[in-house]
Amino acid sequence: MQSDDTLDNTHLMRFAGRFSRRIHASAKKEGIPLIYCQRDERKHEIAEQYIPTEPTFHGIFCILVGRFKSVSVGFLLPWTIQGRRKVNFVTRIRYIRLSTAVIFYLCVGAYFGTGISWRY
Repeated sequence: MQSDDTLDNTHLMRFAGRFSRRIHASAKKEGIPLIYCQRDERKHEIAEQYIPTEPTFHGIFCILVGRFKSVSVGFLLPWTIQGRRKVNFVTRIRYIRLSTAVIFYLCVGAYFGTGISWRY
C-alpha cells in the first residue's frame, strides 16, 4: 500500500493526464462515443440518444465530459506577508473554479433498467 507522501500537485496532475489519455484511447478503440458538453447542458438527455437498442448489450455505451463549479477553501496564516504589511490573523479564502467531470453511461441488464450513470 502506498503512502500519501506522493499526493502533491505534480503527481495529481500527472495522474489526471494519464487518466484522460487512457479514457480517450479506450473510447476510440472500443468505438464508444466521447462527447464534450457545455456546463449548462443536460447530460442525461444527450446520453438518451445513445442508449443501445439491442437487449443483450452490456457495458459502457457513452462517455460524457462536462465542467462544473467547485468550491475550494484556503487559508492565509498569520505569518503570510501580503504586499507590504504582515497579516495578524487567519484569513479564509474561497476559490470557485471549474472542474472536469467524466460521466460513464452503461447498461448492466434489464434488472437495473436501461442505463446507469457513473460519475468520476
